Amino acid sequence: MSVEITVAICTYNRARLLEGALSSLCTQAVPVSCFEILVVDNGSTDNTADCVQACQLRFPHTNIRLIFEREQGLGLARTTAVQNAHGRYIAFIDDDARAEADWLAHALAIFHEQGDELVCLGGPILPYYNILKPVWFKDTYETHTWGNQARQLNTGESFNGSNMIWRKDCLQAIGSFSGKLGVKGDQLLAGEETDAFGKAWRQFKNPFLYYEPALRIMHVVAPFKMRVFYRLKRAFVTGQVAVQLQKPTGWQWRVVAVLGGARVLLLYSVWALRRIRQYEYWQNWLVEEGEPVMKKLGIILASLGIFVHVKQN
Repeated sequence: MSVEITVAICTYNRARLLEGALSSLCTQAVPVSCFEILVVDNGSTDNTADCVQACQLRFPHTNIRLIFEREQGLGLARTTAVQNAHGRYIAFIDDDARAEADWLAHALAIFHEQGDELVCLGGPILPYYNILKPVWFKDTYETHTWGNQARQLNTGESFNGSNMIWRKDCLQAIGSFSGKLGVKGDQLLAGEETDAFGKAWRQFKNPFLYYEPALRIMHVVAPFKMRVFYRLKRAFVTGQVAVQLQKPTGWQWRVVAVLGGARVLLLYSVWALRRIRQYEYWQNWLVEEGEPVMKKLGIILASLGIFVHVKQN
């Protein structure tokens, strides 16, 4: 049986987490001959290569390949995975993810059932904790889902990058992922998958993107992601990336964006202060009321051409 699907993991200096992701893939409830695992090492300086080699020895019948992409950037690393994938379909999960045992079986069954109309398939991403989470931290902060019912995505909707399975030829047709977007080393960035889905919506006429709630991925929530400061700076970066995705031109657009953004920023701030007593924990107030403020601040600065280098951890 030839390889039907490639599972790609792009990783940087997270060998300890990578081992868990690989183990979950090597124990999938499908014949090992129908899939391959492609690890793209995006310039790691830890023992990532040793981790992959250990898994190759531990699971000798599973096809695990390691390739290197020295130029950092998640968007670029994912494009490298597309270029080296042998499967007709290519699935992406992160190095901190854990695939349920029937993940690939579900995915292949849906592709076979839906046929060539299906462009991309996705499912929910649910949080998993290696340490006791803070009392204020909500699972919803790290949950990505379109609900409990299977359905076709509506115009403009997309999947998170840690649980998306594309038809490879469709991904190649849109030019894969932007090398300017996505996490770069220790720099907190985003948007490479959002940009790819945006291109799919523009290039294909009503593309068939299908959500299946049974296609579950668990992902480890790192301790630094359970800090208020991280939540706020991620919202700020989301705003900065939103401007990059729009690709604005002309000074008129910038003036409108800055003036309109400043007005909304002020209204958000006033509204947030009035709602402070509704929260049991101050951390939830800062996160839930502060994220829209920080996102708008990121948009304003980006509209002025100011892009801030933000470290992930």
